[in-house]
Amino acid sequence: MTSNSHVSRRALGTNVFIKKLYRKLYYKKIHAQANNYCAFYDLRLQLGICAIHVMIIISTIMGHRVCRWWGTTRALKSATLSMIIGVGLII
Repeated sequence: MTSNSHVSRRALGTNVFIKKLYRKLYYKKIHAQANNYCAFYDLRLQLGICAIHVMIIISTIMGHRVCRWWGTTRALKSATLSMIIGVGLII
């Protein structure tokens, strides 16, 4: 079983992922000099990952409260509907 931080580190460590989504960051990473402490350092990337983790914590807390108030079935149905709407807006 892997933790979320391990998965995010693994995904961000792949050059294909970085090259596809963050071109400037990829070229910056290629030309960075590694030392024993940190192979690559980018504050904007760390801020983005931190924001994602904070949103996960907030959504988990809110999901727990919604399940307690509405019941699991109604909460899952509303979550499914909001996910379909969100995917529809992205596409």
